[in-house]
Amino acid sequence: MANYFVCLVVQRLILPIIMAICCLMRPVGLSLPYLLFLFGLPFVPVATPRSIKGSAGLYFKLFISLSILLLVGQIAFQIVLIALGDQLIESCQFLEILLRHIGLVKFQDLNAAVVVYWISPEIIMSLTAVVVYVILRKLADGNIGSEQPASTSPSSLEAPEVVSLRCDPNPVSREKLAFLTKLGVLLSVAMLCLAAVLQPSVPSGIYFVIFLGSATWWACYKELDRAFGVVLRVTLVFLILHITGFLAYQNPWPQELLPANDTIARIFALTPIMSSSCDNLTDIRYVYFNSDLGSDYYLNPVVLMLCYYCISITSSLLMRPRMTEKEIKRQELFYQLESGVRLQRQISFRMQRKNILRKTLTSDRWRGAARKVKNVSSPLARRFYYHQPSPSKPRGRVLQLSVPSSPTAMSDVPDERTPLMRGGTRRVRDASTSDAQNTIPNDSIAMHTIGRKHVSEEEDTTSFFEQIMLATGNVANFIYKNSYIFTNVIMMTWSIMFHSWLTFVLLIWANLIWIMPNQRKNMLNSS
Repeated sequence: MANYFVCLVVQRLILPIIMAICCLMRPVGLSLPYLLFLFGLPFVPVATPRSIKGSAGLYFKLFISLSILLLVGQIAFQIVLIALGDQLIESCQFLEILLRHIGLVKFQDLNAAVVVYWISPEIIMSLTAVVVYVILRKLADGNIGSEQPASTSPSSLEAPEVVSLRCDPNPVSREKLAFLTKLGVLLSVAMLCLAAVLQPSVPSGIYFVIFLGSATWWACYKELDRAFGVVLRVTLVFLILHITGFLAYQNPWPQELLPANDTIARIFALTPIMSSSCDNLTDIRYVYFNSDLGSDYYLNPVVLMLCYYCISITSSLLMRPRMTEKEIKRQELFYQLESGVRLQRQISFRMQRKNILRKTLTSDRWRGAARKVKNVSSPLARRFYYHQPSPSKPRGRVLQLSVPSSPTAMSDVPDERTPLMRGGTRRVRDASTSDAQNTIPNDSIAMHTIGRKHVSEEEDTTSFFEQIMLATGNVANFIYKNSYIFTNVIMMTWSIMFHSWLTFVLLIWANLIWIMPNQRKNMLNSS
């Protein structure tokens, strides 16, 4: 399970960040394949022992092949230019401009920073694709390797059914999956709102309408389930077109066709963050970053990619095939067997430690008995005398120890209940008595103390994600229960910052709800 979550972080967090940086850093034709692979990454299953041999493995193999092919193409293009001469591509001609839009430029008379800018995405993506695939492959093979010895070892406690069920295509439990689905819905609604208000445009209006519809539907105590997943899938089409159009606009020809002050460019929020031109003063191979814009212009493509990524994962969770009763029972049996095997391992470990302690106590008792026999056979213990029985006692001779007749020693006269060695066997007697009385409690305490580290380590490895879920759920529950207070404060703040008749109504409305007895119920009803 720990390897699965490491694969989840690598495949769902680290890899898309690197791919997005390469696409945004150099928006040309050679970056289009990386962008397409980025669009398809959320629909690739997380690497598991089964998926790494199927769709996930095929995706990464294609990605590695394409990245290496583009890198080889870049190197081959430069070799051809060196072999045939730079006169093949004349400055500021159609061929040079076309190749610049594709991403192929000649490196002659360019400084090192510009050369790194044009060739670094291929190097970064090739290395990243290979390293990520090797890591995911090792983690998936590690899962298989850790499971096979447990199933083939003679001393294993696992049944064959457990091993067969471990190849479950979804290692995440139903409770965790439901939690992730709800969290994804909340993040998707929030990202739609952020993408809509960051840069007002025609595509942003579509996002805002979807946000208002989903928020209103949810506010009416309705479920955002499979139908909302279909709406998100339709929204993905607009996001793909929006992101692709925005990145394509960062090239010279689209900027010449639609200037930044043109009405169409302003309606679709097309802003030239990067610019390059070909004239007598500038070289088209140099890309200039426009630093005169506001922060919202730079954050717009980043937010659009985050919105796409969040919506695509959420739609996949919402539109996943519904489990039949047989599959539900099979998955419940799988987790029951998993918990049963874990419990058996703990019991077996404690029983082994208990047997070791019992053997240790038994050997101590034998050593005590041997010392007792040795002390009895000593010359001091052979000083016996015969005592004639009284008429009230049965006839016979009682074997007793001879003791001094001093008054201080009369209280230490031995009888039939006195052990042969008082001082030497007191520790053995006390130990045997305490062992006879407290064998089970002492063993259980010892087992608990010895097995605590082993059990705690096993619980820590499996409950880390559950602790994160619990903390996130507590925070979300606190916000949910106190959301009416936040709403009331926002209404008051909005009415104070912006003065109008509408905000005046909001101020009166917030004050009335604030002084009413049941604030939460009235706020939820009036919202």
